[in-house]
Formats: sequence, structure tokens, C-alpha cells
Amino acid sequence: MATTRVYTKTIINKEKFTSEVSGLTNFSHWSALGSELTVYLTTDFTAQQESDLDSLVANWVDYTTTESLKIYLDESVFPFIKDLINTFAAENMALGITQAGKTADVLGLFVKGYDLHSNSRPLSLRDCFDTGSLYEACNVIEHIRGAPSEFSGMDPFITDARLLEMKNKIETFLGIPLSS
Repeated sequence: MATTRVYTKTIINKEKFTSEVSGLTNFSHWSALGSELTVYLTTDFTAQQESDLDSLVANWVDYTTTESLKIYLDESVFPFIKDLINTFAAENMALGITQAGKTADVLGLFVKGYDLHSNSRPLSLRDCFDTGSLYEACNVIEHIRGAPSEFSGMDPFITDARLLEMKNKIETFLGIPLSS
């Protein structure tokens, strides 16, 4: 038996792999160069250790589905939402929202819950953005656009055109057809 095993496997989540492979008795360390993975033991592998390690490497996934989705949310969705909201807020500031005394009205529109689905609780744009629910954000925006009385008197801070622009930015991010 040997004290090293070489595999063709790319390891991205090194911390997780180290944690899992450390469970092997006699484990020393591992190294990776490109897709070549080498695992070292302090003594010769037993047949069971070879089998366990072969199985671990063959079935290895760097991230669970949940971990992958969390990374996607943290690195893609939430930064997009932050930029979307910051841009909208900056535009409203440039349009003079504070001086016009409309900040509370616009904020109210973002936190107001709307009954979109008969079997669910009301949804607000804020709830959608807080949870990364961009498809539902599109639904809320479309609901608001369909009820112009919701944003009457908020021009130029909330208009149908600005709501459509926000929805189109979300649709572009999601890679779905743009609304008109």
C-alpha cells in the first residue's frame, strides 16, 4: 500500500475538503495543482482507507445546493438589489424628493403590502428586495403600475415610466423578456 493517492479532481472549497478528508485516520495533508489532487497519509493506506478516500473524492461536491444558492444571493442578487435601490434613491434625491416633502409617500409605496395571490400574505417591494425575491418584485411593480392611484401625486419620484424602468432592470438581471 502507498502513503499517497493521486486523483484528477478540482477542489474549490479547500476548507470543506480539508475538514472532510481530515476524518481519515493517518491523514497528513493534501495538495492540489490544477486538477491533480494528491492526498498524503502518515502511514500506508489500508484497503478500507483507500476505499473511503476513493468514495469521498468520487462523490465530492464543493458546495451543497443551499451553499451554492447562498453564494449566488450574496455575490450576485443582493448586490444587484442594493445598486437598484441606491440608484433609485439617488435619482429621487437629485429630483428633490426631500424638498418636495415626498420621502414618506415614496417610502410608503415600497413598504405597503399588496394582495397578489389569493392564498398568500400581502407582499411589499421591500419584502421582495429583502428576501431576494425578484420575480415577486416584478409582480408587485406590475400590480402598482396597474393601479395608478397608488402613486398619484408622487410625480416625478414615482411614475409609470420609472416603475417600468425598475422592472426592466430586474428582468434584464433575471434574463427574462422585458415588459412594456
